[in-house]
Amino acid sequence: MKKTLMIVLAAIISAAFMTTVFAQDKPTVAPDKPVQTEKAGKLKAKKFDGEVASIDVAAKTILVKGKKGDITVDVGSAKFAKGYTMEDIKAGDKVIGKYMEKDGKMVALYLARKIEKKAKVEKKEEKAGAPAPEKK
Repeated sequence: MKKTLMIVLAAIISAAFMTTVFAQDKPTVAPDKPVQTEKAGKLKAKKFDGEVASIDVAAKTILVKGKKGDITVDVGSAKFAKGYTMEDIKAGDKVIGKYMEKDGKMVALYLARKIEKKAKVEKKEEKAGAPAPEKK
């Protein structure tokens, strides 16, 4: 009985040590190619806003001067706001949009003319300033 108890106890202890051996991390080997994680594979769109300084119609790019600095954006494949096209862009226009970096170029995803808040307020004041027609 003592011998069987000792054999069972030895088997239990060895099983406990075996699980810790299998639970250890495997040694890492440097891969030939860098592994791209899912986060690194996704590109995030960045916003820009500013004034159009120059336009290159042949290359379909615009230079936008903003608070964060100058940025040259490729607008060839950009989606324009309703009623706004590449031909409508002029130097001095205030624009907003989103872009992504692709192959070292800033490629615009969306582009729209920026509407000043003061202009909106003035329009509301004009409407409010006109007297309402009197009811008889």
